[in-house]
Amino acid sequence: HLSCQIEHHLFPDIPARYYPKIAPEVQKLAKKYGIAYNTGSFIGQYLTVFWRIIRYSFPGGLKTTRS
Repeated sequence: HLSCQIEHHLFPDIPARYYPKIAPEVQKLAKKYGIAYNTGSFIGQYLTVFWRIIRYSFPGGLKTTRS
């Protein structure tokens, strides 16, 4: 359940198998309070992290239109 890191950090004592069940409620609360909640497929999330590592590896950050 790598896609449920927020739930893991909010509720560390809940078994991981329940994270996908509580994720929609956590998403609603995040939206209500204007807190970013990133979702996506594993490969999509992995590529986003990889891109950020590459981007911030350059002095001043790599100039791009992607954020």
